[in-house]
Amino acid sequence: MENKNNVINWFPGHMQKSMRLFSDEIKNIDFFIEVIDARAIKQSSNYELNQLFNNKIKITVAVKSDLVDVKKYTKLYPDIIFISIHNKNDRNRIINEIKNKCFQKINSLIKKGYVNYQLFGMVIGLPNVGKSSLINFILNKKHLVVQNKPGVTRKKQWTKVTDNIMLLDTPGVFFKKVENFDVGCILTMIKTVNFDVVDQYEVLKNFYFYVNNKYDNLINKHFEILENPNDFDFFISKLCEKKKFYNDKKNYDMHRCFLYLYNFLDDNKDMGIDFN
Repeated sequence: MENKNNVINWFPGHMQKSMRLFSDEIKNIDFFIEVIDARAIKQSSNYELNQLFNNKIKITVAVKSDLVDVKKYTKLYPDIIFISIHNKNDRNRIINEIKNKCFQKINSLIKKGYVNYQLFGMVIGLPNVGKSSLINFILNKKHLVVQNKPGVTRKKQWTKVTDNIMLLDTPGVFFKKVENFDVGCILTMIKTVNFDVVDQYEVLKNFYFYVNNKYDNLINKHFEILENPNDFDFFISKLCEKKKFYNDKKNYDMHRCFLYLYNFLDDNKDMGIDFN
């Protein structure tokens, strides 16, 4: 990807409230789970948020592992649990990891006579990274509201996922500022940033060249727009014509085209785009 001077600065007021929530609840938890996107392991980990939990047991869960080379990344990142919510066996892997990491705490509680012990954990991560989906997956039923856009969870929600484990779903918290435009583009394309707050043209243009360079003009081949692959404006105009994206004045409807391309590239699992 190309380097730009664009800065993404998206930190709504409810995120600041969430930071205060974390500070209040940290003393009440035994561990925390950071949910990241397997397609963007480093970019989707909120280092600013992690600093609040320095003294707590950490479990990192990378969701959407079915979209990447999971064997490769499991070797590179042995401390991360790579899961797919489409694989029911992964549920037990997460529960077992919680029990293994909290082994000393569990033993201590049992020695004190708390046979029916309770472990309390907080689930954190960027907006729309998959926190609520993960809890529903562990719970094995739909309990929390899930949507494919950032900012749905706005308040704390405790959920009993097993007889001994309680999880607190928390609102997603974004970085206070993203100064690297390439990283910002990736975070936008995995939908942790609201598409309305970024320069849509620049983000899609950046992403277009990244994918085409890495995957041999994959986008052009898919849409069968093979002429001038190095001309993003040409591609957009042809896509508007193919999809009949016109406004009332019969001009190209760029906003509609941008939104279509943005959603298509995220929802089309067959393209297998990996940002790592």
